[in-house]
Amino acid sequence: MKSLSHILLASFLMIIVGCQKSPVASKESSDDWLIEAIMSADKSEVSISQLPSESQNVIDQDYNDYMDVNAGFASGLGYQVTMGGAGDKFGRYSDLYFNLEGRRLNGKKHGWNKDRWNRDDKDSWKCFKLVLPVSFTMPDGSTITVENDDEQGWAGIKAWYQANPDTKVRPAMQYPVDVSLDDNTTISINSDEEMKRIYKRCGGRKDDDMDACFWLVYPITFIMPDGSAITVNEREGWEAVKAWYEENSDSEQRPSLQYPVDVKYRDGSIVTISDEEAMTAAKEDCEESNDGGRG
Repeated sequence: MKSLSHILLASFLMIIVGCQKSPVASKESSDDWLIEAIMSADKSEVSISQLPSESQNVIDQDYNDYMDVNAGFASGLGYQVTMGGAGDKFGRYSDLYFNLEGRRLNGKKHGWNKDRWNRDDKDSWKCFKLVLPVSFTMPDGSTITVENDDEQGWAGIKAWYQANPDTKVRPAMQYPVDVSLDDNTTISINSDEEMKRIYKRCGGRKDDDMDACFWLVYPITFIMPDGSAITVNEREGWEAVKAWYEENSDSEQRPSLQYPVDVKYRDGSIVTISDEEAMTAAKEDCEESNDGGRG
């Protein structure tokens, strides 16, 4: 398994190289590097109740029609929460990211395979489809069957909740059910736990193209938007970058990599890259390589 430091560097390298044509990014992009670091870091599993109160409020208010699939804590960085759609949103998948204080991170998502995901709703992707009809047991014990995946098909469940506005308990799906995956295969699901495992498969990032090819060799130095320099040498350096952006939350510009830098390829060879043009060429070679090698 690649070390956390290698993965973090590779992910951050993709952000830097990808921004060379547009050095000034949107305000939201100041969260990008932290999202990438959380995505790549080793995380310990936590419950939703262990999240900061601000994070819990976001989930309660904006994702009350989703089920929590998994929540992970990346030490020193923040939280990643995986949500899976319920009711008429079954099959939709969303990852939420929060900093240590609980603020939701709103940077642009990196590394998603856009050919695979049909992003037709804010912050979520279509992962699979329920094979209908499917029946649900409502909180009062009644049963409602959904025959069609359209507004009329889900109207019975929506009407039930309109008639019982104080009820926060979600309907219970009656198993087994079949789901159709994006490769047109159909599988049978027999429990909520199996459903959550299917949702976890939805989070496939196409991030091997870069970090499987080469990674930066420590130490490396970043020039920050204010002209200061931060040297990254294992975890301590990343904490300094994180602290800089916390202290300069209005900054719209990303740090730039100070050249020359050394990169190490999978075959063990080390190559010195002298400037941004050479880095772009190395990245393009990686993307074109079929076996993760040097292209």
